[in-house]
Amino acid sequence: MKTLPYDKAKMEQIIKKYPTPFHIYDEAGIISAAHNLQRAFQWNVGYKEYYAVKACPNPAILKLLHRNGCGMDCSSETELMLCEKLGITGEDIMFSSNDTPAREFEYARKLGAIVNLDDYTHIDFLAQHGGIPETVCLRYNSGGDFKLGNTIMGNPGDAKYGMTRRQIFDGVKKLMGLGAKKFGLHAFLVEARQVDGQLETGLGFADVGAHQVRRGLHARRRHGAEEVVERVGHKVVENTIRTRYQH
Repeated sequence: MKTLPYDKAKMEQIIKKYPTPFHIYDEAGIISAAHNLQRAFQWNVGYKEYYAVKACPNPAILKLLHRNGCGMDCSSETELMLCEKLGITGEDIMFSSNDTPAREFEYARKLGAIVNLDDYTHIDFLAQHGGIPETVCLRYNSGGDFKLGNTIMGNPGDAKYGMTRRQIFDGVKKLMGLGAKKFGLHAFLVEARQVDGQLETGLGFADVGAHQVRRGLHARRRHGAEEVVERVGHKVVENTIRTRYQH
C-alpha cells in the first residue's frame, strides 16, 4: 500500500490555500530516489543519470533533479528549449529522438548536448545539420525477444528504432572518419549479456549502461522500490563488459 508524506489534516490545510486540482510533489522523496539510484551505480565511475524530460516536464522538478546530479534526456525541440531556459546545457543533456528535423539536430549541437543517433542514415544528416561532435551515442537494437512479464514494452525484434550489429560497426567507422572519437551505446530493451562477443571483438568496446533504469525514480512510492534499484545496479555490474575503443 502506498504511503503519503502528509496526513489528512495537512491535506485539508493545503486545500484551503491552493484550490484543487493540483499536483503535490514530495521533494525529499525525489531527492532520496535520485541518490539511491546514484549509489546503486556508483561502481561505474562517471555514471550519470539522465532523467526523461517527457516523463514530467515541470521546471521545478527538472531543476531539483539537476541540482542533485541528474542530466536531462530530451527527445524534442521543446524539451531542449526548456533545458536551455533552466540553464541546463552541454553534456548535461542527452538528445535522443526519432524522425528528427534538421533544426533540432542543429539546436542540440548548439547547446553542446550529447547526440544519440537512432538510425544509420542519421549520420550523414547530422553531419549536414550541426556537424559531427567528438562524442556520439548510437542506439543499438539487439533484435530477438526480451521478456518483462508483460507486453507493454514489446520486443526489440519488433521495434523500428535502433541499429543492428552490422550498422553499429559501420556507423562507428563512418563517424570516426567524420571526426568522432568517443562512442556510447544506448539500448532500450536489451540484456547486458547480449552486448558482447561481436561488439567487443568488432569494435573493441562495449560500454553498457542502464539508461532506462531511470524508471526507478518514478517508483519511489512503490513497495521496495529502493531495494529493486539496488538489485538492478548489482545485476548490471555482473553483466557489464567495460573496455574502451581507441582510435
